[in-house]
Amino acid sequence: MKFRKVLLTFFLFFVFISICFCDENSKFFTWKDCEKYTLYNNPSLLISKENIEQSLLNVNLSKKQNSFQLNFSMSGNKNYRENGSNFEDNTTVSLNKILFDNKKLKLNLKSLEQTSFSKRYEYNETLINLRLNLRLAFINLYYAEEYFGLAKEIYVSRKNNYELVMMNYESGLENKGSLLTAKVKFLTADYDLEKAKLDIKEKISELKNIMGLDIDLSDKKVYINSKFSKNKIKEMPNFSEIVNNHPSIKALESKKLSKNFDMELAKRIFTPNLSFSYSASQVDDTFFSNEYINQNLGLKFNFPLYEGNLRKENLLKAKIDIKIIDYEIKNKKLELMNNLESSFIELKKAFLDLEVSSESLNAAKIRSEITQSKYSIGMASFDDWIIIEDNYIAAKKDFLLKEIEILNREAKWMQAKGVGLGNDE
Repeated sequence: MKFRKVLLTFFLFFVFISICFCDENSKFFTWKDCEKYTLYNNPSLLISKENIEQSLLNVNLSKKQNSFQLNFSMSGNKNYRENGSNFEDNTTVSLNKILFDNKKLKLNLKSLEQTSFSKRYEYNETLINLRLNLRLAFINLYYAEEYFGLAKEIYVSRKNNYELVMMNYESGLENKGSLLTAKVKFLTADYDLEKAKLDIKEKISELKNIMGLDIDLSDKKVYINSKFSKNKIKEMPNFSEIVNNHPSIKALESKKLSKNFDMELAKRIFTPNLSFSYSASQVDDTFFSNEYINQNLGLKFNFPLYEGNLRKENLLKAKIDIKIIDYEIKNKKLELMNNLESSFIELKKAFLDLEVSSESLNAAKIRSEITQSKYSIGMASFDDWIIIEDNYIAAKKDFLLKEIEILNREAKWMQAKGVGLGNDE
């Protein structure tokens, strides 16, 4: 009996802890949650997926063009004459197959396959750009919530300061100018607090718009692991390797291969075609009778004699298309290389700025505590105290901005490396 009581106690304790843990987790909206919702609901991502499906369908349709084509037809006619009428039916079965087209269908198929590959790389590129936009919106909401928390701290601090100055004013130790200044500071803090509430609603709306989903985030708090590590950028990566494997470059290379096949197709578009056909037909006054079946077996040879320089123009167009893509690849590589170098440097600078801001915040905090203590016992003037207090609040805001700047720079660095949505390192 005693063992059962102990077991029941442990069970109830475990259930209680589990409920508390689940309830605690339900209060947060994490980056993984954000990614999960966006992957299934963002319109641009869904369109990109459909483009892939459409390209695959085009490939399958092209494969069918070189298969046997079997057709069946039936028709019935009733003819009226002066001496009466008669019924006539026509039943036909035909079979067709292209025997030789100088590999035109094959080249068209390869071109469509490369287009399909290009659509897949474009989908990955969409994931990369979407991750950046989503991450920045997520960080903006995180900043709005953190700033709201800071605004509440400032509000409480300004309120306490105003009450302290009012007490000194009522006891004749402070002048009215100081009292009015403290009141203005308090009212400004109250205004900032209300504005911070509105900013949260605005940032929630922006985030939901990118996610493509209307969900209630009013009772959720954005969670970001803000433990920054400089080890992530300690070693400079191989930029050339990143650029060459970037989805945008792969997409352009696939487009170029597709255009190469189009150029080969343009060379052969006015070459001979040879096709095979077979048909069996029957004409009688009743369907499927035992009457004679007419059978035809044929080969068709087609050779264009004059095309008005169309082949030459198509070939020239294909060559120009390839040149344009070559320039696009070169331009894109330069752009990606510049983005990599710039984002890498900016991220390192952001870490340095955070270190300086952290030291400034610590110094401002100590000065504020010392000066406030002195003012409370009349050893510091209001002007000296309020200037140091303003510097401390400004240091708090600056430190928060520097933390957010690292998150923003990190997001842009991930985009430059080609990290897409759902593929975080």
